[in-house]
Amino acid sequence: MVGFYTFFQKLQLLRILPGRLPTLCTRPAVGCLPFSLALRILPICLQTNSDYATMQNGVLVFSRSFPKRSDVMQLTKNQLAVISCCLALQAFILVVLNAFIPILAGADHIWVAFQAWAVYFLAGCSAKGGVKAFIGYATGIAASIAIIELIGVLSFLPSPAGINLAMALAVFIVVIPAIMSEAFKNMVPALFIGSGAFFGLSGLMGAEGWSGHLAVARVELVYCAVGLLFGYITVFWRGKYEASLSKKEDSQ
Repeated sequence: MVGFYTFFQKLQLLRILPGRLPTLCTRPAVGCLPFSLALRILPICLQTNSDYATMQNGVLVFSRSFPKRSDVMQLTKNQLAVISCCLALQAFILVVLNAFIPILAGADHIWVAFQAWAVYFLAGCSAKGGVKAFIGYATGIAASIAIIELIGVLSFLPSPAGINLAMALAVFIVVIPAIMSEAFKNMVPALFIGSGAFFGLSGLMGAEGWSGHLAVARVELVYCAVGLLFGYITVFWRGKYEASLSKKEDSQ
């Protein structure tokens, strides 16, 4: 089940920083926008100040086109170069630190940190959102373990025409409470992303049994925490930088 993606039904653009750094936030449910599409939209959202999607009576409505460049904050090439260099420096530092992170994580899977770094923006670009994302990852790990163990329990089911009924039924049973956890303010997109990462890591690490589950969970949670921390740092310095640019423009 590598690449286990979720879908998003409700998205809206929020302006949360005085430095004009908006973020793509979600309220998850079983819906219609593929996660892969959300990842393509996210970089655009981080550079625009205009809403391109709105909620009308609980339905996501897209504008016919993205905002015109003349309607949003314009960064000069030099300003964009500063941001690009700072982000590149952050990525450089993360890779350097990865010489030591596996000591704590138990294995080297830095891609999980880069994944969680992006999820921080989906979580609302705030420390509170970061905590919710971490909890979402943790519940995603729990859901994955439940599916794997339930497949074993249901292994007596036949597989007609190559259909894995045990897996299908296990997924059906576990996904229901996973989605329902939204009622407790759980960040369901992070849950599904964390679940997908767990299945991917399990395959890469050849994990088996509860000892394998715990080893994979350790790797994922450590790198998740690192990635979310780097997301927090990104929002902090970019917010300060763009706020200073805005203040400079206002003084002129």
